[in-house]
Amino acid sequence: EEEISAMRFETMSPLRYLFYIFIHPVTGFEELKYNKKGSLVLANCIMLLFFVANVMNKVVCAYIFNPVRLEDVNILWILTGCFGIVAVFTIANWLVCTLLDGKGSLREIWIAVCYALAPYTLFIIPLNLATHLLTQNEAVFFTAATMLLTAWSGLLLLAGMMGIHQFTMSKNFSTLLLTVVGMLIILFLVLLFFTLMHNVYTFVRLLYNEMMFRL
Repeated sequence: EEEISAMRFETMSPLRYLFYIFIHPVTGFEELKYNKKGSLVLANCIMLLFFVANVMNKVVCAYIFNPVRLEDVNILWILTGCFGIVAVFTIANWLVCTLLDGKGSLREIWIAVCYALAPYTLFIIPLNLATHLLTQNEAVFFTAATMLLTAWSGLLLLAGMMGIHQFTMSKNFSTLLLTVVGMLIILFLVLLFFTLMHNVYTFVRLLYNEMMFRL
């Protein structure tokens, strides 16, 4: 039976395997690790679609559901937020789990996180388009659907980290909490670095202007 199951996973395409994970996250992420079914190309495509979905949420979504003016939409900020948060989570989780005997590699964590984002990414795009068919009184359906997609992706993330690292549920929750702490530390260090670089740049510019003035 195990051989038949392994053969079934072997014949799955990466895209079909992604949809299998939607329904069977625990088994799916374990097979992703041991049968190497995760596709880095597909994961990156999902990440790109996740960025597109967040842009569409600002640009395409009906005004009554998301009252944002088009001129206020900062594409670069959205790009930095989407890729940056996922990248920081991946690095922080890898660092934390490496210290706590996690089995997942940096590549596997990235793929698992991107796969976990897939339900939200794939369904939020048509949902944003559908907002133009809804009235303000029907906003509860849009909110409920968005929350459901977010919860779905959140559950996939839990299952993904547990399967990739081979943790128990309690240890998985603990490492995710530590990952959040690690993310805050990384963001603080990045902010500190850019602040320091800005201060150095300001000092050098003032020094240069002073020298040019005296010459």
